Amino acid sequence: MALIAASVMRRVLPSVGMLAVRSRFTDMITYGVLGVAITLLALVMEPKPLLEIPFLESAVRFTVR
Repeated sequence: MALIAASVMRRVLPSVGMLAVRSRFTDMITYGVLGVAITLLALVMEPKPLLEIPFLESAVRFTVR
């Protein structure tokens, strides 16, 4: 959730001073994608997942064989 918040803050805040080495768009996309990915991974963790993805079990079984 912190990365998603960082993405929103990067969009809202006017400037970040000397820390700005990348473009605002790159920061927003990177923080947003990583934040969503980590949040989804946390929601599907075992033993009691809060989010069920139907094809995930078969995909893992196929790749781990």
